[in-house]
Amino acid sequence: MGYKFVITEEQGYIMTALFDGDRCDDLLLSVNSAENAPVIGDIWIGHVKRVLPNIHAAFVDIMPGVTGYLPLNGHDDIKAEQDIPVQIVKEAVKSKDMMLTADFSISGRFCAMTIGKRGVGISKKINDTELREKLLERARNILSPSADEPYVGTVIRTNAVEADDDAFLRDLLNTKEEMDRILLASKHRTVYSRLYHAPDPEISLIRDMHAPIEKIVTDIPEEAEKIRGFFADTEKITSVLSLYEDESLALRKLYRLDSLLDEVFKKTVWLPSGGSIVLEVTEALTVIDVNTGKTDKKRTKEENFLQTNIEAAREAARQIRLRNYSGMILIDFINMREKSNLKELEKELTKDLSRDRITCRFMDFTKLGLAEITREKTSRPLHEIIRKKG
Repeated sequence: MGYKFVITEEQGYIMTALFDGDRCDDLLLSVNSAENAPVIGDIWIGHVKRVLPNIHAAFVDIMPGVTGYLPLNGHDDIKAEQDIPVQIVKEAVKSKDMMLTADFSISGRFCAMTIGKRGVGISKKINDTELREKLLERARNILSPSADEPYVGTVIRTNAVEADDDAFLRDLLNTKEEMDRILLASKHRTVYSRLYHAPDPEISLIRDMHAPIEKIVTDIPEEAEKIRGFFADTEKITSVLSLYEDESLALRKLYRLDSLLDEVFKKTVWLPSGGSIVLEVTEALTVIDVNTGKTDKKRTKEENFLQTNIEAAREAARQIRLRNYSGMILIDFINMREKSNLKELEKELTKDLSRDRITCRFMDFTKLGLAEITREKTSRPLHEIIRKKG
């Protein structure tokens, strides 16, 4: 059994629900690309408004009235009034401008390329030493740069383990061709030009899935057409894609998406053992409190606490993904006396957080026993994008 992608519309947004079995494991809301607004991953010719040496950053307009914050990070040669290519890496949130980078990158299905880097690397998640060497050798043979080419670094992605030779070669060449086109255009296009339009988030989510995909279903004809076009040469994806047209039962009802949205707006989420987690969002951080449930008399108190904490770790990681929480997150697990149980909990939490498509890390247990987690912020949390129904 593989993963299922369910794509529909929600309050003007494209909603992609990723199911592992019968349970939604991740949720993504994205702006319909028809609106033609700047999105994360786009590369634009921006105009440098101001350079602030004291904070080592610049403010860059990518469109009239649309300003981004650009950390200089090794680009001290950037000056005010210059026109430069920049990429959007984080959307604007509240009073903060969108975040930009001058070290732009693009991704294929099996590789990613970044300007300003050098050489060919490979994902640490590819453990097979023989396969690693084989992929690296083939990539280096294909991507040997000429002396006058700008530095472009390449990373072979985890998905490459499933690629046949032709598909891997084609993806490397296509990604390099696209990067070459962007670099050439950056020298000739005028200010406020978009050099690269990033794939829509739902496309990227499908592309980056290295686990088997069982089904992709949507009730939006334009989405089905877009996915089929983007993955025209990837039969593993087009063969599981379908357009849902049953008027007697809406797609969102079939997959209980309304119930899912109700769940992610609730403060309390119940656990299988009868315990619960309570999620509280503040301006500075997110706090998740773990509460005990029914006591299994066949287990000791310590064993019951461990069981509840393990369930809480799994559910907390899932809720963080579904709600798109970011920044500092603290989890107040039930106190346990045995150090071995704390180690087991840490192992479980680290594993659960590793499922996230966004960088999410367990840092440590604080002196007060709170689990400290950080998650990168790239977009707004769910509750700031859509409203609660009812």
